[in-house]
Amino acid sequence: LHEALDQCMTALDLFLTNQFSEALSYLKPRTKESMYHSLTYATILEMQAMMTFDPQDILLAGNMMKEAQLLCQRHRRKSSVTDSFSNLVHRPTMDQFTEEEIHAEVCYAECLLQRAALTFLQVGTSPFAERLEISDQLPCPCLRLRAPAPGPGQPR
Repeated sequence: LHEALDQCMTALDLFLTNQFSEALSYLKPRTKESMYHSLTYATILEMQAMMTFDPQDILLAGNMMKEAQLLCQRHRRKSSVTDSFSNLVHRPTMDQFTEEEIHAEVCYAECLLQRAALTFLQVGTSPFAERLEISDQLPCPCLRLRAPAPGPGQPR
């Protein structure tokens, strides 16, 4: 986890010092296996698309963000029908999730947010309503998580 995050920070440092292609090349080998690399790679492509407004850049960023979202989905907690009904009554707490599942929830929510932002860059190729296909997913999935209740005598 820490190694992946450090590598993504290195890539962001490259990006922020105008070494765009080096940053993307640094991340590319692990974009199919690491949700952090995939999200960072897609984020850099999205920033490029927002700076250029080039339809090809927007399309590329959108496709990569979709891939990152699918990768995050694979790492999210799997739930059964019983879990879904149980979650209606009792909200899940963070102690029910592994560290990887919590990170996957946050990364998944970030992908949704960035895909929504990319939607506003797209123009003219399809009706607006169709481009907002992800809008029903936008209430941040990580908001369903809550920290465990503090013990007696601990501040809230």
